[in-house]
Formats: sequence, C-alpha cells, structure tokens
Amino acid sequence: MFFQKIKNHSVILKNTGYLTIIEFLRLLMPFIALPYLITTVGPENYGTVIFAQTVVSYFSYFVNFGLDVSAVKEISVNRESRKKLSEIVCTVLGVKFTFFLISFLVLSIGLFFIPFGKAHLFLFYSAFLTCFSDVLFPTWFFQGIEKMKYLTVIRATSVFLYTGSIFIFIRIPEHFERIALLQSSCNLLAGCVSVFILVRIIRLRFFMPSYQNMKNTVKEAFPFFLSRISNFFNGSIAKLICGTFFSMHLVAAYDLMHKIAVGAELPVSMLNQAVYPHIAKSKSRLFTTKFFFVVMGISFFTSLCMFTLAPLANIVFANGSLPESVVLIKIAAFSAFFVGIDVYMGAPVLVSFGYPRPFNVSVYLATVVLVVTCAVLYLSNSITYVSFIIAILLSEIATTAYRFYYCLKYELIDFSLLRRK
Repeated sequence: MFFQKIKNHSVILKNTGYLTIIEFLRLLMPFIALPYLITTVGPENYGTVIFAQTVVSYFSYFVNFGLDVSAVKEISVNRESRKKLSEIVCTVLGVKFTFFLISFLVLSIGLFFIPFGKAHLFLFYSAFLTCFSDVLFPTWFFQGIEKMKYLTVIRATSVFLYTGSIFIFIRIPEHFERIALLQSSCNLLAGCVSVFILVRIIRLRFFMPSYQNMKNTVKEAFPFFLSRISNFFNGSIAKLICGTFFSMHLVAAYDLMHKIAVGAELPVSMLNQAVYPHIAKSKSRLFTTKFFFVVMGISFFTSLCMFTLAPLANIVFANGSLPESVVLIKIAAFSAFFVGIDVYMGAPVLVSFGYPRPFNVSVYLATVVLVVTCAVLYLSNSITYVSFIIAILLSEIATTAYRFYYCLKYELIDFSLLRRK
C-alpha cells in the first residue's frame, strides 16, 4: 500500500525534489562567492551593484506581472493540446515583452535625469538584462506541464556558470560592474536554452499573439500582481532606502543580513510547505495547535543561532569588513522568529480553514506599519539604518499579532484542546 501511494504520487515527489534542489542552490551558491566578491571589489562597490539590482527588481516584478502564477493553471489545463499551449506561450511572451519595452523606456528616462544613474549607466543596463531573461525563461510552463527536470538542469547550470565566472572575470575593484553583467548573461543564456527546448523538444509553434488574447491574459494575471505586491515591496524596500539615505556600504551590510535571514527561515518555510496539504485536508484544530508550538520552537532555535553567530557571519562572509551587519543580523534574528510563526498562521492555517481575507489583509497591514513608521522616523529626523531595521521588525510583529488574533477568534489554534487531552 505504501509503495503504491509513492508510485501514484511519483510525479509530485519528483517535482518537489527538483524544486528543493533549485531552492538549495539558490541559497547556497551566493554564500560561496560572497566572501570573494566583498573582499575583491570592496563593500561600497558591492553595495552599489546590489542597489542597482534592487532598482531593476521593480521592473522585473512588473515584467512578470503575476503571469508566473496565472499561466501555470492555463498550461496545466491545456497540456494535451499543442496548439493551445503554443497560443498560451506566445501570448504570455508577448505580454512580457511589451512590459519589458515599457520598463526599458521608463528606466532610460530615469537614468537620464538622475545623476547617480547617469554615472552608472553600464551597471544599470547590465542589471536590466535580467528583465529580458524574465521574458524568455518560462518557469510557469515547466511547472504547468509538471516537467521540473528541465527547469532544474537549466537553473543549476546557470547558477554554476555564474558562480564560476565570478572567480575568473572579477579580479580588481574596478570590475564590480561585471557582477551584474555576468549574472544577467547567465540568466539570459538560461532563457535562450529554455526557448530552444520549447521549439525543438516540446515542439511549440511561435506566432504573433492577438491583442485580445494579450488583454485577457493581463486581466487574469492582474489579481496575482496585486496580491503579491506588498510582499515584494516589504522585501525590497530596505535595500532601496539604505542606498538612498545612507550608503552603498550599508546596502552591502543589509544584503548580507538578508541572505542569512532567508537561510535561517528556510527550515520553518519548508516545514510549513510540508504541513500545508495535511492541514488543508484534515482541518484538525488539535494538530494546528500542537504544531504551533513546533514552529515556535524551531523558529526560536534558528533565531537564537542567528543572533549568537552574527559576529562570525561578518568574519566568514565579509572578512570583517561589514561590522554594521552584526547589529543588523541580531535585530533580524528577532524578525526571523516572528516570520516563522506568522507564515505558519498564514496559508497553512488561515487559508486552509477558509479564511483568506485575514491572511491577505495582514500582508497589507505589514506594509502600512512599515511605511507609517518610516515616515515618522523621517519627519522626526530619527531615521538611521538601525531604526529602519527596527521598523521592519515592528511590521513583522504587527502581522504576527493580527494573524494570531484571528486564529484565536476562529478557534483555529485552540489551547483548550490541549488541556482536554
């Protein structure tokens, strides 16, 4: 019976395995190159690269426009019809390319009027090449047809090429602009290989999509674009503000903190993904209550490790050149504790039990708290890189408190059940 169940779900297990490999490489490989990059080009230059890539990430979000979510369903439903698949792919690529051209125009105008942009034209345009790889690379297609092997091989090859090229082409501080070019080039290569697979292996036919199809596709993707904009804003605004109000050195420090925080949050994140289907199916309030303590315990442990090892992270990954990162990592350790808990109470609990509204509102609440706190700090001339990170912590606490309130209100987490047992 057990082996039969595994056989019946072999595709899901394989795809989960491939996604795990991609996630592992995405987190691990930057740490391999990070000490070399910071030592070779210096924290200030490295921070400048991160700042440019952060600015470009806003255009990247616009180019993707939620299509990487909405298109998966369309591909999955129509996977048996090559004609329909060709139509969907051409339409999505057409929409993305149109948004890419709009983004290119807006970026060019911005760079022309902003002195910092004018001084780093090559860097910004090199980073912007990644947006074109977003047009070409059809992650949504491979997810829809449930053939993640292609995605894993292409992504892994791209990451290895980028990491290896850093040690070959980045030799002196003046090479810092090459970092963005190398990353974008490897992403672009992955996109070109993907298109080749679509044409030669999947045998899709490319043609000019109709305006009506593109319009309908944008309408379908728009809710997904809006639903994730707050999460994207909350995750990227810190680097933008650090570069605008403080220094590129602090952008590098924040980037190190962010990478370590994401790594610390990974165990709880993967655990939440694993229990999500179980909670959605069983609707067991006893289980959600018990597992709440499991999540809290793991979050506390990873946060404690993050707080304790903060000085070591600066030494290992930045050769001691980013002392500001120590206090940032320590504050982020508290955020990581709340993130683990509020993520669990989000989709796995609130959404599984049919309460998506508190889940969605809590995301916007985090943005409101962050923006209001930053505005108060700015108007009172109290904004520093430390107070800004504390503002992010407050937004996480607000999200956790809001979700916890509704979990108690709807008795999704019910501590009285433990006393009865």
